[in-house]
Amino acid sequence: MLAATGVFAQTASVTGRVLDPSGGLIPGAKVTVRALATNIETSAESTDAGLYVLPALRPGAYEVRATKDGFQTLRQSGLQLEVQQVAKLDLTLQVGQVNDTVTVEAQSVVLESESGTLGQVIQSKQVTDLPLLGRNTYALAALVPGVRPSVGVNNIVVDQISTVAYAINGQRPNANDFLLDGAPNSAASQNQPVINMNPDAVQEFKVETNSFSAEFGRASGGVFNVVSKSGSNQYHFSLYEFLRNNKLNANDFFANQTGQKPPPFKYNQFGGTLGGPVTIPKIYDGHNKTFFFVSIESVRFVQGITFLGSMPRPQELAGFEDRIERHASS
Repeated sequence: MLAATGVFAQTASVTGRVLDPSGGLIPGAKVTVRALATNIETSAESTDAGLYVLPALRPGAYEVRATKDGFQTLRQSGLQLEVQQVAKLDLTLQVGQVNDTVTVEAQSVVLESESGTLGQVIQSKQVTDLPLLGRNTYALAALVPGVRPSVGVNNIVVDQISTVAYAINGQRPNANDFLLDGAPNSAASQNQPVINMNPDAVQEFKVETNSFSAEFGRASGGVFNVVSKSGSNQYHFSLYEFLRNNKLNANDFFANQTGQKPPPFKYNQFGGTLGGPVTIPKIYDGHNKTFFFVSIESVRFVQGITFLGSMPRPQELAGFEDRIERHASS
């Protein structure tokens, strides 16, 4: 299961050139990126043209290090990679000893020039901080230009079909494709997501609205690509409950006229998360190697409605019975 998770995880990549102070290309330089949450490192060497590529990186915060004999070590922090991002980052090494280090801090990639895809990433802070009625993560897609929710979307995650219906650039709401960690997540019935990840389990997601690459298909509207959270070297957990009821709701006008009580409404949404390294005392230390993340959410939903109907008056019933008798006698 862990192997499958790694295979299908949707990733980002970093590419660029390694240069000397005069702008010349440096071949054979070693470029290493380190994930700050897990300390996992990925390395590559620059080609004869001074180019390097580091693919299949999980979205998150990274530190970049570049080394080459005859040059000072370059260490750069503040690299934040987003899902499906192809970040272009040129590295300039200064002449000197490898033991000397030049540190560049808080310099992030502000322009993505390696991809023509149109879309927007909904980041972790937005998923966590913005209010979500029903805790429907996909509701944040309305922040993306060209995305419009359809009439009937109720944002209640237990109602699968009416949860995700967003028209993108004028296309039909059921013309979108949904991915979860790079794996297909679209149901065949209404083309809605099979698994609706709760906000506490979502790291970020990207809504591609146009010009997506050839790896995506089956969508004339857009592509929703969700990246779930993973464990890190530190243990983290959360617990939550959201309650809605009818204690402060006004009664329906017609129910109030007939002396009926307000219909019941109770909505409890609760759960929690737990993540960290896989460690077994005196047997296995999973720091920097193996991690886990678990999320669970439950919904308890009770709702009544006031139904309005009309009953025939006695005169109408008498006329109806009279017509039946005349029809039978004829």
